[in-house]
Amino acid sequence: MLSKLKDNDNSDIVASCNPDPVDPVDPVDPVAPVVFVGTKIAEGAQLPADRFTFGVLDAAGDLIAAATNDANGGIVFPTVFFTTVGTFQYTIRELTQTSEEWITDPTVFPVVITTRMVGADLAAEVVYPNGTPVFVNVFQANVVCPVTAHQTVRVCVPVLERPFARVGDITTTCCGAPVITPGSNVCAGIPNGTCNFTISQRICVDVPVAFGTEINTGETFVECQGISTTITCADECAG
Repeated sequence: MLSKLKDNDNSDIVASCNPDPVDPVDPVDPVAPVVFVGTKIAEGAQLPADRFTFGVLDAAGDLIAAATNDANGGIVFPTVFFTTVGTFQYTIRELTQTSEEWITDPTVFPVVITTRMVGADLAAEVVYPNGTPVFVNVFQANVVCPVTAHQTVRVCVPVLERPFARVGDITTTCCGAPVITPGSNVCAGIPNGTCNFTISQRICVDVPVAFGTEINTGETFVECQGISTTITCADECAG
């Protein structure tokens, strides 16, 4: 018979059980049954029954038992039978992977099974060194369906160019010595005259222009459709 789980002095959960898990063949042989247990907690949504799968693995990493959670979060694995005396190391972990809806708990909980003979009976002690496994999964409420829209746009901008010429600082250079003519008060040339000439320059202008766009969304229009408590979004999208 399975003994009830109880707290030991170290606040570990202890149960009466035993070694290598095998199905009993001869009822005369001493057999110690062990039931591994755990708890599932859901945050952000109601916990669905049988939604997550958990496994008991031996020291070699081989799966020896699997179970799903019930609607109340209970996890009860199929009974494992031990037939030899010894100490055995196991781990319990969640097998369900993180999805778009749920972030699963990666915690690995160790379990130590110690079996011994008590009279003619084989007894097993189950110790959870880190406490009874409790897995916390988080529902991702803001699930979105991302999509990228592509739009080709031709952009035109008018450019007005006004070339200019600005005179820089004027420099006067005397070419040779001045000429002094004694007894003359007449100068050659035109009184108050001017000299005209032109300067031309071919130029090239770089005009940097950056093109881009700004996006503004309009109002959101909602069309309410059917509602169901049995058909999931996965079923709806698959249909």
